[in-house]
Amino acid sequence: MATDPEDDKSPDELERYIEVCNEVLRRNRNRFPYEHIWNAAADAEAGHGARLVLVDDTPVSVCEVTVFPDHLERSEDGEDAPVLRISKSYLDDVLRNPQKYVDNPALINWGWLFR
Repeated sequence: MATDPEDDKSPDELERYIEVCNEVLRRNRNRFPYEHIWNAAADAEAGHGARLVLVDDTPVSVCEVTVFPDHLERSEDGEDAPVLRISKSYLDDVLRNPQKYVDNPALINWGWLFR
């Protein structure tokens, strides 16, 4: 029996990626060196947006995020924001293996936090 896409309430892949990033932050926020890295990023970028672009051979999906001191949040204001291209294979691995990234935050691509 086919499911109606309208009935699918699961978040899209980029939203799920943000959820994994927030879990990584939540679990490692006070751990060295991530605490210092995140504090520097949050101080520099708090309230600013970024555009996450999921790509395969061509862009698949786009999601704007805003950086807050302790988490990321999907937003609508990211037109002038730096762009992070996220490969489909990387995103799939994060979503399939979130604990791997929670346990090792260095595996998350945080480069887009620094302009």
